[in-house]
Amino acid sequence: MPPKNAPNKKVEQKKKEKLIEDKTFGLKNKKGAKTQKYVQQVTNQ
Repeated sequence: MPPKNAPNKKVEQKKKEKLIEDKTFGLKNKKGAKTQKYVQQVTNQ
């Protein structure tokens, strides 16, 4: 059997974006300073 290829970079990037989106789901419209700071921190990762 030939070795399996590692997932390409586009697939990995989409997975990361989805994780970030899941972490901030429903929080982007909140007006609290703590929430906005958290959303900004998560999106910068």
